[in-house]
Amino acid sequence: MEKLARVRSDDRLVVVDRDEAALNGLEAPNLRTVRADGVEYLVEHLHPDRAPAWIVPCLPVHLAFEWLKRRLGRLGRIVPVPDAFGQDLPNPMAADQGGLYLSYADFFCPDDCPEPADVCTHTGLPRRGTLFRDLADRTWPGFTMLVLRSRQLAPGLGGYRPLDLFALEDRARQTGGRLLLATACRCHGVLHGLEIG
Repeated sequence: MEKLARVRSDDRLVVVDRDEAALNGLEAPNLRTVRADGVEYLVEHLHPDRAPAWIVPCLPVHLAFEWLKRRLGRLGRIVPVPDAFGQDLPNPMAADQGGLYLSYADFFCPDDCPEPADVCTHTGLPRRGTLFRDLADRTWPGFTMLVLRSRQLAPGLGGYRPLDLFALEDRARQTGGRLLLATACRCHGVLHGLEIG
């Protein structure tokens, strides 16, 4: 977070973590810390009319999926991503709740990757794809695909606009039925299934 505080020194930053020890020592003039569960905090405090500029998910869950699931309450239920869906996606790995982690990288990416559009920072080879776009272009029988793009805010650090998160909720509610919900940048992503109705 210190890196983000330096790069975006004019922005006010709020770091939310339920572990007080993780918050200790975080200091920057534009930084405020809150001890709370990250998903619950967003459900309670995020509103379109007074939203921050960015959300930077740094927790071990699919934040957009968890947020939407709680916003929907009993209207939404988890459905597993179809097994065959991930067969030709890049490096699929099982995630909790029937989801998938996806990555064009089969190595540990450099912490300071600037996410170039045409070549991989680590290998120097042409990019094999653009995951947020590749997922958005994908169809699957009986499901509607919704993708929230994670954008790079600093090398190695991505996030998305709260208004994009609310737009995702609007699309999910209007579409209904079975959804495949992904959050992805150019190289990495996470995907879960949700049924509304």
